[in-house]
Amino acid sequence: MTRPGTELPSVGASPRTEPVAAPKGRGPRQVSRRLLLVAVLMVAGGGLLAGVAFVAVTSTDSYLTVRRDIAAGEAVQAADLQVVQLSGEVPAVRAADRGAVVGKRARASLWKGQLVPPGGVTGEPLLVKGQRQVGIALEPGRMPADRLRPGDKLLLVETPDPKLSAAKAAEAEAAALGPWDATVVGGGSHRETDGDLVVYVAVADADAERIGKLAAAGRLVVLLQGAR
Repeated sequence: MTRPGTELPSVGASPRTEPVAAPKGRGPRQVSRRLLLVAVLMVAGGGLLAGVAFVAVTSTDSYLTVRRDIAAGEAVQAADLQVVQLSGEVPAVRAADRGAVVGKRARASLWKGQLVPPGGVTGEPLLVKGQRQVGIALEPGRMPADRLRPGDKLLLVETPDPKLSAAKAAEAEAAALGPWDATVVGGGSHRETDGDLVVYVAVADADAERIGKLAAAGRLVVLLQGAR
């Protein structure tokens, strides 16, 4: 039983549906032009800095090192040098300046594998005005040190002539000149004939002749005063 005025749905009819309104959403997000510009500049700046850093790391240059130990005052030969590649700015002589190094003397000792420092060689002579160079041959047992280097300070002492009698030797020793100061300027190589080590020293011009004769006769004792 139905109430009056009530309409019954017909059999097989679909239920009435009402349209549902779509939810209101936000529109596309608006990006500030200023923020966008800042972002672009940051990306561009980061890329530029990365490029500069990459170039700084990967850019290399050629520099000179020494193949062997070179004593102070010793001349540097072409065969003593080798080229290495290093990145960045290095305080050393560039390979392009090899000509300014070859033939010059080391101001201070250079060790094998060491980079040649700027100003590390000089073309100035080790002999100064009023000096002469004298060569002295020393038997290995008469060396005052394992190795004498340019710049080492020596004291040269005259020994008596072994051919003289004791009395004459005493007289000669009393009349002997010296001792003499000397400075090593080169050498250090062994003679092939007898194996003696030849050392070249700088002495006062007035004493050079006397010292040369004593050296030739093997009548000098060499004492080391100070190593450079």
